[in-house]
Amino acid sequence: MNAFIIKINNYLVAHKTRSLSALVFINLLLFVIIQTQQSNYFGSIDRTTSIWSTYSKQHQDKLETIITTIDFEKGHAQEMSVFHNFTFEKIGKNEYIAHNPEANIKFYRHRVYSLDDKCFLSFRGTKSMKIENASLRCKY
Repeated sequence: MNAFIIKINNYLVAHKTRSLSALVFINLLLFVIIQTQQSNYFGSIDRTTSIWSTYSKQHQDKLETIITTIDFEKGHAQEMSVFHNFTFEKIGKNEYIAHNPEANIKFYRHRVYSLDDKCFLSFRGTKSMKIENASLRCKY
């Protein structure tokens, strides 16, 4: 084992520029990968009177969400889409605060409950866990 370490050390000393260039390249590559990584989530909750669908993109601490509701009570489908762009911060084990200073409601409290490896149930708002405040989202 000691001879192996000595050989590696001799190689690195002999090829300083090449070794340093390789390390810098690997670090830059990892930095680019981390900066461009994002997660996509989609979910839908069907009720007898409406359908509530959400699509979200998460990049670092930014969350872009599109919410679409279709209401069937009027005899025909009425679609309403809303776009939200939030910065979020974790405040508890399964809670975070979503913040958007330009929205009508500046802060949202979200609670997230994992269902399996890919899907989770999210409740928005205060203490009440109602279907109106829920969204089911799965990572894809």
